[in-house]
Amino acid sequence: MTELTNTISNPIQKDGFSWRRVKMLFDFYLPTTKYQMMAYPIISFVLAFFLLLTISAQSFFLIFIFLGMFGMLYALYWNPIIFSRRNYHLIETILPVTGNEKVAFYFIYSFLLIPLITLVGAAAGFGVSYIFPGARELINDIMSTEIPAEFKSLPNGTTISYIISVILGAFNMILSSLFGVMYFKKNKALMAIVISVGASIVLGIIGSITSFIFTIEDSGFDGALSFTLYFSLVLSSIYGAILLYYTIHTIKYRQI
Repeated sequence: MTELTNTISNPIQKDGFSWRRVKMLFDFYLPTTKYQMMAYPIISFVLAFFLLLTISAQSFFLIFIFLGMFGMLYALYWNPIIFSRRNYHLIETILPVTGNEKVAFYFIYSFLLIPLITLVGAAAGFGVSYIFPGARELINDIMSTEIPAEFKSLPNGTTISYIISVILGAFNMILSSLFGVMYFKKNKALMAIVISVGASIVLGIIGSITSFIFTIEDSGFDGALSFTLYFSLVLSSIYGAILLYYTIHTIKYRQI
């Protein structure tokens, strides 16, 4: 009997973590995911390419490009919804793949592969647009522009916290989508959207209201804004940590 047959016959007897089995899961989903992996970089390439051209030409169509980029951003957040198609999870539960290997596959695909190829597509779009004079001048102006003085005066902690909050916000959106797809057995796509958008709104409201209540009287408006950023970052971190635990647990022990 082959190694694969032995693994299938004895699904519990698996030798630790195997990237070969992670690839097996990737191949299992490939008939569906390949369309997403082709569509995301192509769309981001087109949007990035026409963005600089429409800006440099001051075109009316710029608003449609911005709407497209907004839609692409949320498509990136909701990329795990691809796993809600065709009830593949029913077969996945009997595949000779460990829980940790499933976690590795879903996280690599949702948080690394799709965002990376999307960014590569956008970068390629900006690069190709450089051959057009109007876009080239715009890029050169952007690259040569100095940082405004008001931004230089910001505390380094505030700037770093803002960057971290943006990254953490995107991570939580994708994680919420993945959790919705993995946890619910019906209306997976809808629940992924509801959880990701709902959690973002609730966290924003709680962070803003709470921080303003505690700081507006003592620190003034500017102090309240600064505290809002830090408090929201802490709140998002707690939410992300809790959801990360339950998402991993759900993936590892998901059953029919």
